[in-house]
Amino acid sequence: MPPDVQVTIGRISERLPTGVTVRERQRADLAAEVALLNRYSRPAERRDVADAERWESLADPSEVRLRLVLESGGALVGVSGAGDGGKWRPPDGSWGIWVRLEDAWKRKGIGTVLAEALERFARKSGAPSLTAGVRGDEQEGIAFAEQRAYKEFHRRQSSYLDLATFDASRFEDPAAIAERAGIRLASYEELAAAAPSGDQLRRSIHELHSAAWVDVPTPEIPAPPSLEDLSRFIFDSPTFEPRATTFALRGDDLVGLTLADVNGSGIGYTFMTGVRKDARGHGLALAMKLRAIAVLKSRGVELFGTTNDKDNAPMLSVNHKLGYVPEPPSIRLKKAL
Repeated sequence: MPPDVQVTIGRISERLPTGVTVRERQRADLAAEVALLNRYSRPAERRDVADAERWESLADPSEVRLRLVLESGGALVGVSGAGDGGKWRPPDGSWGIWVRLEDAWKRKGIGTVLAEALERFARKSGAPSLTAGVRGDEQEGIAFAEQRAYKEFHRRQSSYLDLATFDASRFEDPAAIAERAGIRLASYEELAAAAPSGDQLRRSIHELHSAAWVDVPTPEIPAPPSLEDLSRFIFDSPTFEPRATTFALRGDDLVGLTLADVNGSGIGYTFMTGVRKDARGHGLALAMKLRAIAVLKSRGVELFGTTNDKDNAPMLSVNHKLGYVPEPPSIRLKKAL
């Protein structure tokens, strides 16, 4: 059983500097939390409260976690927590841990107090290890994690394309690229309008998505989402972009996909781009992304982002060709408990 939450909070409170308090995070803290995180995010990473509320609603209710907020003078000055991820837990069972403090409250021992308490909470809850993500340009955070025996084991690379300056004339027409391989491109909107059964279409997409999911070169990936979860995360989301989401088809058979959305801050994002193994080598990933880019640009989206694992050379090559600009990497670190 997890240790008592109030006992953990009490231990933290005893060691905090004067003027700082800690308590369990409440849903009413969401707006202040988003504002804090946005202040320390890269421009293309920022989100609005509606985005955060949506992700909150998609969390696994069975997840074991502790989420904390720190306040001073009635203002939120830090957020922290640890959790097992629920059904999204990595294959090795590791928990996640996170700490974000306002700059004015760093180097006062608060991070150490939080890390020690959360590590103890996770260990007492049965966690074999903890993982943390630190942005590559936050050297102070990397040093802090390494001092606590966290070791790098993986990197992920986010990158963004400036659609306002993107020049599609540098590339061949995406439909022509696909046609050479006997493939046609279509949006989700088009396929849904023509499908005899929307449920069957989603099942076919789920099958292709699952095949692409297990090919992602990462040590952290959990099992592919169920059809129900994929529908909740993607198709039923208010940020889903059915016109930009693009599929490659051989006849009526789905062989490739790129799933796109536009968040509340107006930033486009690719959740997954994948091509079935028997259809690779024909430039279909490039063609699908070119089509998605054209749609998003036509509707005024200025930034189009994606995230790839460091070993995903084929997709990193496609993004480089398109002109995506890399952000500082997300450095993944792990500590055995």
